[in-house]
Amino acid sequence: MSIESKNFVASTSDVERIAAEIIDGMEQTANGRGTYLRMVVGTVQHDLGATPRLRASSASRLPPEEIPAQLKALNAVHKRFYEAVYKVAQNSLPTPDKVEVKRRCTFARTAASTLRGWIRTGNDVCSLAAGRVTKYQLAVEHAKRPLTARALGNRAVALMKNLRVVARKLVSSDAAKAREFLTDAMDLLTGEMKKVGIAPTAAIAPARKHSNGAARRHAVSRMPAAVPGENPRLQRSH
Repeated sequence: MSIESKNFVASTSDVERIAAEIIDGMEQTANGRGTYLRMVVGTVQHDLGATPRLRASSASRLPPEEIPAQLKALNAVHKRFYEAVYKVAQNSLPTPDKVEVKRRCTFARTAASTLRGWIRTGNDVCSLAAGRVTKYQLAVEHAKRPLTARALGNRAVALMKNLRVVARKLVSSDAAKAREFLTDAMDLLTGEMKKVGIAPTAAIAPARKHSNGAARRHAVSRMPAAVPGENPRLQRSH
């Protein structure tokens, strides 16, 4: 009896059967992707005139001047293969759907991208054993780009906005704790400003001049009123 005829009320045997189909499909997909990557590697090696290898060479590094030639060979193979993959993906759909076709071709683009990144870092595709290649073998550690001054500034503004929101909530919840928190925040900011040779702002400096706790707390409690002196970018968050 089919699961449809049972209105999808399943027994454990039904679940085991569908789970087996899903897992088998996952294995077939993984194996297919691995085979496709090996086909790309083997064909690129063939087009470059390299002798097939049974074992990869760990010593081969690609001179910088030879990188463009290998990338050109890879791009040519990828273009040829991708056209075939795209055709199959199109024919697999009952109605045209460019977005879905592109999604179904992702594995081909990923294979080319992975190998391309590996070659660009100076690795010789001809040193690979095509029959043993895996995507993980070709993984490349990419260095993160440093944040620009503008990006860091935007982060600082966002943090200050969040700080103000938290501080105001804390004031309404526990005024004493808010004074302590804001005082510590001012101390931290003032210290960082001094490190880069910037004098504390008018809103911070008076509070730091007070030697006794009561006067200091009084200065801190007046901070929310100093709205006109705030950063204009922060004022827009209201």
